[in-house]
Amino acid sequence: TDCPQAYVLTRVFTATDLCGNSTSATQTITVVDTTAPEFTLFPADQTNQCEEAAYSIEAADNCGLVLIEENRTIISEDECGNYEHLVLVTATDECGNVNSGSFTIIVADNEAPQITDTEGLMNGENIQVCWDDVWGNATIPAAAQISFVDNCDNAPVLDFVEVTVGDYAPSGDVFGYCAITTPQPMADGETCDNYATHSIRMFNFPGDEFYTTIDGMVTTYLDGSRHIEMTTVSASNPNAGWTVTADFSADMTWDEWDGQPGYHSYKSDCGLGDHTLWHYAILQTSSQLIGWGDYAGSELNMSHQPSNEYFGFQLGEGANNKNGEFGFSGWFYYNGTFNGETIMGSGDLFGDLNCCLPYEITRDYSITDCSGNQETFGYTVSLSGDGCVTGGGGLQEESGESSNAGNTMARDYIAIESLAPNPTNGSSTLTFTIQEAATVTVQVTMMDGAVVLEPFQAMVVPNSLQTILIGTEGLDAGMYQVRLTSRGFMTSKKLLVIE
Repeated sequence: TDCPQAYVLTRVFTATDLCGNSTSATQTITVVDTTAPEFTLFPADQTNQCEEAAYSIEAADNCGLVLIEENRTIISEDECGNYEHLVLVTATDECGNVNSGSFTIIVADNEAPQITDTEGLMNGENIQVCWDDVWGNATIPAAAQISFVDNCDNAPVLDFVEVTVGDYAPSGDVFGYCAITTPQPMADGETCDNYATHSIRMFNFPGDEFYTTIDGMVTTYLDGSRHIEMTTVSASNPNAGWTVTADFSADMTWDEWDGQPGYHSYKSDCGLGDHTLWHYAILQTSSQLIGWGDYAGSELNMSHQPSNEYFGFQLGEGANNKNGEFGFSGWFYYNGTFNGETIMGSGDLFGDLNCCLPYEITRDYSITDCSGNQETFGYTVSLSGDGCVTGGGGLQEESGESSNAGNTMARDYIAIESLAPNPTNGSSTLTFTIQEAATVTVQVTMMDGAVVLEPFQAMVVPNSLQTILIGTEGLDAGMYQVRLTSRGFMTSKKLLVIE
């Protein structure tokens, strides 16, 4: 039988007397097993990372042996090894009596990978990088190599994103930018060739001869070519000037320039700087002078002078032919219309340059395992020049002093973030920052240094934007300087007041 514990026992009892008479009776004993086994050890529901935990099941029967069987039903399952199973357990004795129970097993990886090494960097750290030289070259540290582990070895994937951020951030085919200012005077108040400061000089021109820069920017491309956008104003008429858009060929070193076929040289009116360290380029015919204000409607095309390219446009320390600062200079021909008349002639173009303009590189890492758990890390590389001393002649300040390590620090110590509107005919808003808590004095001066306004003098908190309204209603039309001084440092920006 399949149930050895169950049986029927029949007993026959016979009683016989001495005479041989007998009678009998029958007793039937039925043995059955109707009691199901009992679980003596049964697992609880479980939830675990990565893999399920071992478990044990035990059962006992009142009559004999027990057979334990499991049957799993898949509630959910994915390709990352996560699942939920319903486990049905039956305990059956030899007589077919059954007891059953169930429990749930959940395996769920919800723990993110762990970063084990960031090459010493802290999450959110800001790394300050100094410029290598006045040309705008900088040694950018390589991206950190991140190490990590995952609790389930669940195929974590590292994703790295690097983005350059800021108005002066290189991108695409742009290597970098340089701010243009009017070449500053020497100690005697004039440029080295004994002229008042200027950025354009027009020869035999029916309008004004000298112009200074209101604002300007050089875009340098990866192929070495450059594009200039600058707004200039007449030195004698604050309501007239030119917008310059100039394109230049790729730079050549002195050896490349001098090694070309034909004759090539350099122009050094003041004997400042080392021409062998300068770069040389050709002004392209796409360049123009567009009139504004009283010159509105005037438009002049520019081309390289001399046409035999004996001289090139020069870029370097002292190359502006006005002082020893880092800048540019060159000659140009012009032709077009001025105040309705057809004209042609020649001119010079000058500028001091600051090619160490701030921007940031953000580096963000994300490590994601198969289950979608993610750990992140990131830091920033800032090219600001804060606390840095550039190689060579330093950076050009608008203060009129010769550049040196101190002036480089002055530019960093007090930074003019904006001065707008500029030009203005009523008021202008100055925004600036300073590196440490200190008293700052703001003055508006004539170009000869005479103070005409002092709108602000107070203690300023560090690294916080400070905004000051400068009223210019009482000032005559003309060019002024907004000068900020603190603890011996000074920075300034030109402000053009118009009628």
